[in-house]
Amino acid sequence: MCWLLKEHFQNLYPELINEYRQMEERFRNEILNVSEQFQSQLERLLSKTENPEEEPFLQERIKKAAGYFIEKNNLIFKELLDKTAVETDNKEIQKRINNTLDLFQTEVRQKQKTLEVCLTQFTVPAYLSAKSKALIEEEIPKHKKNEKTMKNGKGVACNAPTKIAVSKDILHPELYEQLRSWRFLLAQEQNLPAYVILSQMALIGITNLLPQDAAQLIRIQGVGKVTVEKYGEEILEMVGAYVRL
Repeated sequence: MCWLLKEHFQNLYPELINEYRQMEERFRNEILNVSEQFQSQLERLLSKTENPEEEPFLQERIKKAAGYFIEKNNLIFKELLDKTAVETDNKEIQKRINNTLDLFQTEVRQKQKTLEVCLTQFTVPAYLSAKSKALIEEEIPKHKKNEKTMKNGKGVACNAPTKIAVSKDILHPELYEQLRSWRFLLAQEQNLPAYVILSQMALIGITNLLPQDAAQLIRIQGVGKVTVEKYGEEILEMVGAYVRL
């Protein structure tokens, strides 16, 4: 965000740019550096226990760290983002500013939600579920204005499920390989190309979003009603088993 402001609004918003510079400095010192130190400490603690989710001292450290990072998230990012208002007659630049700001705000909210689940008791399934839910819930306000309505057989209007854009980076490689192998075997059994069973985009979407039910599954790019009806139960079972590991 800061580089975009400096590139186009150096003279119009000098105070705002300075605040973003200060925010970057605080982020490095109070979040990034501290998180690196905490990660090192966490790795040492994990190496000393076979059941980290049942280790009281480890749980306490995670709770305290979550509280610290939630507070810093609010102090460093939230107030500045809430008051960032930049206007220009150049529609293309305005669009870039709005998109960058929206992405930044989304990232902050998602981090906040996943940290909040660590304030009670940290477990991997709870964390992954909170992360998946945060990703899905963030998309609802973005797409609500653009929801298209379809007509069913009786002529009654109903909302089409809005799709969620997902990063192409594979966040859970083990689950991705499991889904890919399942798709390959299924394609062989039915003598079909693998992409007919499930597209690459859909595989990555399922892997990254970890859907918990059919409603979440159908909102993933490349997953349609027929896919959910045919394979939804198997897919959700694999995702559920992975999350519970």
